[in-house]
Amino acid sequence: MEFSEVGNTIVMEKAFFERLLEKVSEKATETAIEAYRLEQLKNTEVSVNRASEIIGVDRQSIMRYIHDGKKIGGRKLKLKSRLSGSKYLINRHDLEVFKNQLKP
Repeated sequence: MEFSEVGNTIVMEKAFFERLLEKVSEKATETAIEAYRLEQLKNTEVSVNRASEIIGVDRQSIMRYIHDGKKIGGRKLKLKSRLSGSKYLINRHDLEVFKNQLKP
């Protein structure tokens, strides 16, 4: 028996508890690292060409995502960007968010 319920209390063996604690700790660490990575990306901008490499689509698709958006899950989402002279710059964090929304 690794654990049992006694009323409102869960009783577990020490080895089970230690494995559970280790898994929770690993997940919390992964989540914190990902949050830190995304926070660092907020101050980075990439070109349309670099964005196309990151997402794995051609340059024209990135331009279409900027101008017309992409229908995802019944709604149309546009890729956020800013115009600098004649070039579009895309915030790396916004690109990651958009990329994650493309995943099925």
